[in-house]
Amino acid sequence: MEIAGLALMGIGLLGCFINKIPGPLIAFIGLLIINFATKLDIPTEIIIVCGVLSVISLIINVKLVPALIAKIHPYGKGGSWGAFVGSVAGLVVLTGDSIVLAIAMMVGLPFVFAWLFELISTRSIKECSKRACSAFIVYLVSTVIKIAVVALSFKFTLEEM
Repeated sequence: MEIAGLALMGIGLLGCFINKIPGPLIAFIGLLIINFATKLDIPTEIIIVCGVLSVISLIINVKLVPALIAKIHPYGKGGSWGAFVGSVAGLVVLTGDSIVLAIAMMVGLPFVFAWLFELISTRSIKECSKRACSAFIVYLVSTVIKIAVVALSFKFTLEEM
């Protein structure tokens, strides 16, 4: 069961880069499986903190960040879906040769696809650039928040192993 829990935590980490997947919640479920199905004794306070942070990050990523960015400059479904497709493409084309290239793909492709999808839907380069920037900022902020929560779950789990 320990392997299943770690696998869920790994999927949760990948979910940090794909905005449609709730990475912190999946990682938290992995933490629960590791705690209750093995002999590890993760303190209850840590489990509660990780659970609360997972729910808070979900609320922030789904409601708060998109609403705040949309007030600055609205973006459409094209930008949101473009960032999603770009993040999946970034995970698919990850290369083990260079960490710099891998990071560039994970950061660059969501913006490129958001821009392309917005260009298809708006047909104005100036407008699609603004909308793509807004969608990309939502992607970056959400990704950073999710990585922080999942990293905390990993830290507490690995400390107990």
